Amino acid sequence: MATQTGAFKFIGRLDGVIGYRRNGKHCLRTMPATVRQTTATKQAAHRFGIASRQGKLIRRALAPHLDLRNDGSTTNRLNKVLVQAGPRQLQALQGFRFNQHTSTDRLFYHRPTVIPDGTLSIPAQPLCPMGAGTHMEVCLITARINFSERRVVDVQESAEIIDLSQPFNGLKLSAPVAGKGALLMILQIRACIMHNGQILPLGNRKYMAADIVAVVPPMEQQQSRKKQTANHPHNRPAGNTNTHHIHNPNNNHPQPVLPYHPGITAIIDDEQPPAYMQRRE
Repeated sequence: MATQTGAFKFIGRLDGVIGYRRNGKHCLRTMPATVRQTTATKQAAHRFGIASRQGKLIRRALAPHLDLRNDGSTTNRLNKVLVQAGPRQLQALQGFRFNQHTSTDRLFYHRPTVIPDGTLSIPAQPLCPMGAGTHMEVCLITARINFSERRVVDVQESAEIIDLSQPFNGLKLSAPVAGKGALLMILQIRACIMHNGQILPLGNRKYMAADIVAVVPPMEQQQSRKKQTANHPHNRPAGNTNTHHIHNPNNNHPQPVLPYHPGITAIIDDEQPPAYMQRRE
């Protein structure tokens, strides 16, 4: 990896080199002479392309609403989670930190509860000290994203300012968003300070957090999972009495095999009592 130090920096391909930006620096790398792609590498590239598009939609939806410093790692970390999860396992995004240095769990002793309609409830609790901060800003951001159509449907937010010098009696925030697509709920917390009668952000990343606290998949995915669960062999009705037979070469009569029922480990023949109940001669 080479670093661009000239007056004119570029991003993209130029002859046999590629310019790109990473962690605020402009870098260079050479293009390979030949690229050998196997079936596995093609599938990996396809999955990475899907994850990159999904990550771009998420960043585009949330960028105007997140008030955090960009540390340069959000894009790669988000893409990594999406690649590992797969395009239809968006619940893996739950718990993702937009600020990798601090999570909302460190700023609240008791976790908030989430309702899938876009409501978040924070129970009453003593609040964590936030350095020189005198107030805490709590913001709920809800984003409806249709990944199939590659568009952001709607984004809403609801915020409250909490005085750290007063007892905290709980808080409920609601930011419902209608439409089709996956629903992402993000909880953002920032420490603030009172200055000349105005409440301003403290700017300390130790007391700034934004986490994805809930992911509600699209309705069609929920219905598909319900059908798969209903068709699972363990969830079928136990009234099926079909039996199969195993042929025993030493016996002219085939031996019936009873169907499998979950939770039943043994079946006792009512006509033949167990050995311990048989009369001894």
